[in-house]
Amino acid sequence: MSYDVAVFEPEAFLRDREAFRDWFEVRTQWDERGNDPTHATPRLQASFEEISKIFPPMNGPNTPLEEAEAWERTVDYVFAEDMIYVAISGGRAVVGYEVVSLAPRRLR
Repeated sequence: MSYDVAVFEPEAFLRDREAFRDWFEVRTQWDERGNDPTHATPRLQASFEEISKIFPPMNGPNTPLEEAEAWERTVDYVFAEDMIYVAISGGRAVVGYEVVSLAPRRLR
């Protein structure tokens, strides 16, 4: 089981449940660019930069070189233009809460 978090641009937020599901479905059709944070908006890139200092990515261009030390806090990031999808392996819900609490600081 995993703990999944979506960090997205505030303007993208849709309050209607069906509209949000449709929006989310489109955003999670990943392609080969999914591991590249430069495909996200500048604000999301800034948010990722802050989050990834504490929670380094499992793969992609910013993966830590010393994986053994960072493994406890690594998470899997996938980038869309207006969303960062964060997957955290099971049993680490506290990490998910910390990711969510850090991300909004950059999106204000």
